[in-house]
Amino acid sequence: MKCGEVLAPGFAFCEACGARVGAAAADGNPAQINAAGADTALAGEIKPRCQCGSVDFEDGFCTACGLKLTKSDVVEVATLGEGAASATHRGRRHLDNQDAVGIEDVAGGLALAVADGVSTSWQARKAADTAISVAFAALRSAQAQQGRERLESAVRAAHRAVCELDYGTTGLAEPQTTLVLALIEGEQLSYAWVGDSRLYLFDDSEPRLLTEDDSWLNEQVKAGLPLQAALKDANAHCITQCLGMRDAEPVIHTGACRLSTTSWLLLCSDGLWNYFSEPAALWTRLAEGAGDAPLSSRCVRLVELANAAGGQDNISVALYRLR
Repeated sequence: MKCGEVLAPGFAFCEACGARVGAAAADGNPAQINAAGADTALAGEIKPRCQCGSVDFEDGFCTACGLKLTKSDVVEVATLGEGAASATHRGRRHLDNQDAVGIEDVAGGLALAVADGVSTSWQARKAADTAISVAFAALRSAQAQQGRERLESAVRAAHRAVCELDYGTTGLAEPQTTLVLALIEGEQLSYAWVGDSRLYLFDDSEPRLLTEDDSWLNEQVKAGLPLQAALKDANAHCITQCLGMRDAEPVIHTGACRLSTTSWLLLCSDGLWNYFSEPAALWTRLAEGAGDAPLSSRCVRLVELANAAGGQDNISVALYRLR
């Protein structure tokens, strides 16, 4: 076995690592996964998910393919009071999770962030973790600055920190990550982003995407290429800006708006939004189900829906509701 264990003839699974012997892991049924995920998430039960797609484990091993349960199989959930929650999972196709997500009280408000480590870069997860931790630390210390200025300084600090990470291989790009950062101060929302992690606003008006992806696709559409033609190109999902670029300063985008008592905010990585082409479709999925479901369950449900649709990438969401 790859883990180094020597097995006797006739073994179906490795007892050391749980891997199936001589066969690939089974592929989960998306329809079944969707049904199970939606029900358990709204009920508040968070199930681990094997990389084969199964949510059934016995004695720490997947009953479908035999792989051993690890931390990465579990949907990681965090909450902050009743108004903020997050969930993250590696998806169904990746062996590890290179996304990071955070929610934290800062001076005068609440901060939420999602970072998506660039998979072709060195230490992608560390880059994502660093971006959020440094950005939050900057928000805590920059109390004299206001709104968008405060956020821009925080993202700038995160970029510098990612650039300072060790770069140990020439086979990959330097550590890089996207970042979307939101700061809620009472009813005032300020936000900033670099890359293609997104921020949505849902309220009494039409569901809105507040950010604009730094992507090859957007550049081509702006230049006049029809959307459907651009989507067929292999570069469609390539990002054009991120934190950690050592040969150029990233363009930090910022925005601000007022929230209402009906406002919901959703931050997410492309592992979720890739499966929802329009903000209205995402809002429909977020809002459906039990009206009193906690935000953490709604976050998990969105993760499960992305996994049911294919789970091709890591999936991270952070959700806020003005109370």
